[in-house]
Formats: sequence, structure tokens, C-alpha cells
Amino acid sequence: MRIGLSLLLVTTATVTADPPKGVDAKTVRAKLKGDWREFDVRVPREKQLRASFGIQWTMYKPADRTVPQNQAWFTDHDNESTQTDGVLVLNADANPMWLDFRFKDGAGEYVWVGIIRFEDDRPRWVLNKEWVKLAKWETAKGKVPERPTRFEDDKKQPVGYRLEPFTFGKK
Repeated sequence: MRIGLSLLLVTTATVTADPPKGVDAKTVRAKLKGDWREFDVRVPREKQLRASFGIQWTMYKPADRTVPQNQAWFTDHDNESTQTDGVLVLNADANPMWLDFRFKDGAGEYVWVGIIRFEDDRPRWVLNKEWVKLAKWETAKGKVPERPTRFEDDKKQPVGYRLEPFTFGKK
């Protein structure tokens, strides 16, 4: 009886110690496809709703067949609707998942590096909006020191952005 119980305990411990299986990148991309409004998790949502639209992300909605399927746009409606287009680079195998925004600027190619997870089916994205040069990012295969690693700061306060469907003022 002891041997059977010991074997059961060892088997149970082994099963629970296994890490969860990776998330399917195709599923993540499907969940992210669309227009999103960016809300800072540290500021109450009501205080971020203004007459202007704030920050908008359009993800995985290519303009036409000639552009990459991972095309994205960052639109800052508070800054004369400045728009930056680029591509999203998703690594669903990383823990936490990586979601980076690669784009061109007049001075070269850059990447905003970030991590993402879903909370109640809504994306929570910690994105470092400091530019990392593409060459550095490529050499490090995305493992750059600028990449966020957690969804909270040292004081256990949440950081990052909550993405909500962008409805252009509609409910």
C-alpha cells in the first residue's frame, strides 16, 4: 500500500510540476486582430476618456495583399493624429509572451519591445516605448535589456497598457 501511495504522490508531483504548454501564436494573432484603444493601467479608465481618441493600435489588419499579414499602425490622436506603421513580431513561446512593434523612422529601423498576456480575454501589454535599434534587436534575437519582464513594478503596482476595442466613440 505504501509503495502504491508513494508512486501516486510522485506521479502527481511530476504532472503538476510540468510547465503549461505554449500558447498558439495563430490564436493570439486572431485575438489581437482589430482596432484597440490603449489605456494606462495606473490611471482610472474614466480619467483617460477625453474628447480626443488617445492612442489607437490597429493590429493584424493588412491594408491590402501586398503588405505583411502582421502589419500594424500606432496612431496618436492627441498628437495631430500622428501615425506610425510597422509590423508586429510575436513570440508566443516566450514566457511571458513577447509582442514587439518594428517600424521605420527617418533615422533608421527600430523596435518597441514588450510583453503581453490576456486578462479576461483582453490584452494587457507592457510596452517599452523607448526605441531599440533594429540591428541590436536582431543581434540579440529580441533578448534585449530594454524588454520588460513583469506586469508590475517593484512596489507590486501594475504597469503597462490595457487594450480595449476601439469603437470610435460608439458604445
